[in-house]
Amino acid sequence: MSGKCNTHMRILYSIGIYIYAALIQAAALFIPKAHLATQGRKHWTSKLKKAVSNSHSPVIWMHCSSLGEYEQGKPLLLALKQQYPQHRLLLTFFSPSGYEIRKDNAVADMVFYLPMDTPSNAKTFIQIAQPHLAVFVKYEFWYNYLKQLIDNKIPTVFVSAIFRPQQYFFKWYGGWFRKHLQGVQHIFVQNNNSLSLLKSIGIDAASKAGDTRFDSVAAIAQQQKETPIVAKFKGNNKLLLAGSSWPTDEQYLLDIAKAFPDFKLLIAPHEIHASHIKAIQQLFAEMPVSLYTQATADNIAKSRVLILDTMGMLSSLYRYANYTW
Repeated sequence: MSGKCNTHMRILYSIGIYIYAALIQAAALFIPKAHLATQGRKHWTSKLKKAVSNSHSPVIWMHCSSLGEYEQGKPLLLALKQQYPQHRLLLTFFSPSGYEIRKDNAVADMVFYLPMDTPSNAKTFIQIAQPHLAVFVKYEFWYNYLKQLIDNKIPTVFVSAIFRPQQYFFKWYGGWFRKHLQGVQHIFVQNNNSLSLLKSIGIDAASKAGDTRFDSVAAIAQQQKETPIVAKFKGNNKLLLAGSSWPTDEQYLLDIAKAFPDFKLLIAPHEIHASHIKAIQQLFAEMPVSLYTQATADNIAKSRVLILDTMGMLSSLYRYANYTW
């Protein structure tokens, strides 16, 4: 792809980012989640400068989209902290559902919202943070940030990545997107299909490493943290746990619940706003349904479906599951 074409693509992409940022600003007037994201990104430059200037230790940067990606990245974050104790760990989130729950975690030294991926934001962020290593979890592809990392020769890796044929990288018009992937040091993918797709576009710096959530969940299971409500809900039944579900998932889960009447179903929706919770309750209306925040030891045992209408608990509940979605 020619330099002129590259420039045009970057301009178009950046215009899209500016439009998206403006839409988020407008949505912040009506949507609490958008309001949190907007407020959390205010004055990010001065806040990041202050955090970085508190120490001269080198920085390792990990970025996660949301809470689920954080659980995938956490085993690596812990390993980095142990192996490189002289470094400080900078953790960023795109979504409030990650930042608001994990902003006070004990693993990272600094936690921020990722500023919108405009050219100026990306350049300023990298100049201030000066990371010695950048780690992106799963499929967070922010092309202005990637350009800055590549231009500054900062080692960059993706972990727990998943690729699908429908993505831009594998289309005839995907040259500009592929160029960014080709500039990173290594991509650790979850499955062989993703590895094959990367090989098909000439990316050999890739290997299958599986899903790091298994490491995270296994470590949590070892802690044997009890959640009495969930234990009472499961009883002696088989339990299917659906983590970070979307409406399309919930339609399939209804079919499963009908096909296996001896199963109990624990649903942890990705979005826990009132309208989504109500929609799940209506979808499973023919079955006894309880909300976690309203459950008691007296009423939960009779419920067939338990909706986890709170954040930050999912990872500790996998120990109760016989099957997961």
